[in-house]
Amino acid sequence: MFLIGADQFADFPTWKDPEGVLALARIGVATRPGFPRERLDAVLQQLSRPDRVELFEIEPVPISSRDIRDRVSRGESIDGLVPEAVVELIESLGLYQNGGYTSAVLETELKPH
Repeated sequence: MFLIGADQFADFPTWKDPEGVLALARIGVATRPGFPRERLDAVLQQLSRPDRVELFEIEPVPISSRDIRDRVSRGESIDGLVPEAVVELIESLGLYQNGGYTSAVLETELKPH
């Protein structure tokens, strides 16, 4: 299962090949109290396989994944905001650095050979 937050799922129709993503994985969408359910329902109505999406509520966290990415891209610490294993993975792959949201490792792998 591919887990994402409600804010990311609200943008799911704009992703590259969202139906292809659904063909490869079920999507678990973590919702927060106060996030407009209507936005999620609107996305579900656009999908050919809404049964591949499962919504579940989580306890509110005072920071979003977007905030984490922005902090890393600005060179700010995320210690204490995410588990240490996540910090280590972001650092080892160079994720979200230099003002971007992709890693140098991924960019290299995606370039034509």
